[in-house]
Amino acid sequence: MYKYKIDEFLENLPVKLNRNLVSEIPKILNISYNTFRNYCKIPLKSKKDIPYGCVRKLEILFDMKNGELCNFRVSGDHYMEVAKRASLRRKRRKTTSPEKKETDLEEVVNPED
Repeated sequence: MYKYKIDEFLENLPVKLNRNLVSEIPKILNISYNTFRNYCKIPLKSKKDIPYGCVRKLEILFDMKNGELCNFRVSGDHYMEVAKRASLRRKRRKTTSPEKKETDLEEVVNPED
């Protein structure tokens, strides 16, 4: 399975329309034909990705809603949740930070005998 539904969409078109679109899409996206074909074949679990601008142009071209071109679901946390977690981590670090230890140099300068 591929990361994006580009080939799936193109395969559902009549052959002549498919052929015309495959030659025009790279021009629309301002990329080479080979780059476009590589975009079509990105495996689902790959770290590779298509730039967001190109994805949006393809979604508009294929009359898809925002996010419909992807074969995966993008999720994340609201920025307030991220900020709360970061704040809690900072508080925990402050309460559990080790006390400063005296160095050997300080002991030599200020002997306690």
